[in-house]
Amino acid sequence: MHTIQGDRQQFTLLPASIEDYVSAQDRVRLYDAFVEHLVRNKEVQFPAPNYEGQAQYDRPSLLKLLL
Repeated sequence: MHTIQGDRQQFTLLPASIEDYVSAQDRVRLYDAFVEHLVRNKEVQFPAPNYEGQAQYDRPSLLKLLL
């Protein structure tokens, strides 16, 4: 039977953490903090989740993607 052998010396394709992609001064962090502030202070209201069909995405995450 044929098996595929991996190379143990190969580096990973992607960084181990999403934090490695984004610097501390990147404006994406501002958008993230802004949406989290809106959600935490209930300044933005999301409709009640619909439990029929496929599972829904996290609505604050979708708002972050939109911004």
